Amino acid sequence: MHYSYHFRIKATILQVTATNKKRQLPPQERQLPTKNRSYQAMNKSYHTRYHSYHLRITATRILSLFLTITHFLIMKNNTIDAKLLSAQVAIENALGNETIKQAVALYGYTETKLLAGKSLLDEAQNKQANQKKEYGEQYKASDELDSAITEANRLYIRHVKIARIALSGMRGAAESLQLGGRRKQSYSGWIKQTNIFYANALSDTTIKAKLAEFGIDESALQEGQAKVKEVEAKLAAQLKEKGEAQESTQQRDEAFEALLDWTSDFVAIARIALENDPQLLEILGIVEPS
Repeated sequence: MHYSYHFRIKATILQVTATNKKRQLPPQERQLPTKNRSYQAMNKSYHTRYHSYHLRITATRILSLFLTITHFLIMKNNTIDAKLLSAQVAIENALGNETIKQAVALYGYTETKLLAGKSLLDEAQNKQANQKKEYGEQYKASDELDSAITEANRLYIRHVKIARIALSGMRGAAESLQLGGRRKQSYSGWIKQTNIFYANALSDTTIKAKLAEFGIDESALQEGQAKVKEVEAKLAAQLKEKGEAQESTQQRDEAFEALLDWTSDFVAIARIALENDPQLLEILGIVEPS
């Protein structure tokens, strides 16, 4: 019994000591209460889900905007073709149907006026066809420019790499050929940089001799220079085609607007002149709601 009493006292002391040690733990080592740990985990989970959701929404909006713009650009051209066809149906069928001609003539749309509308239609169709042709030529010129600059740049970069080795330690020669730094990325910058390289290499006998020791003789330099000149010519052609394509679009739009104005008035009059004969309206491509 005496032993049991001492044992209980010792156990109590150990328990109090452990409790005190636990209370004396530094703040960063103390465990949060279960409720606080649960809140912290829930808060972290919420932020993770929020950021994930936000990223998904942002990506979805960007994709939606891209598809909308693409759809608009495609539909714009399709709408022009569709409206040209509608105008063609209305004008040509009006000219080809005597009953319709007589009905609309009472409201000022004589055959002469219908033929004026036909002229506007022909002009708009021609401008539309020309616009497509000009853009086709622009795309072709752009492809030819890309091909020429890719080939010329491949040879130029090889020459630059070799020149840096051949002219190592010749600071004046390196500066003359502009061997330091990055290569220019714009068309104008690239053309200027490559022209300086080949012109100065060909005009300096010391540089030519050094480059020749590494396999770049005068004919190789002339070949590189000729390819740069070809790029210049292709760029000039591409810019010309680009300007013509933009001008053809403006001309097409002006002709199309003039036709739309005429067609809009004609359709409005045709609805009045033929309001009691929906079949004749359908001949003009005008479908009235039932």
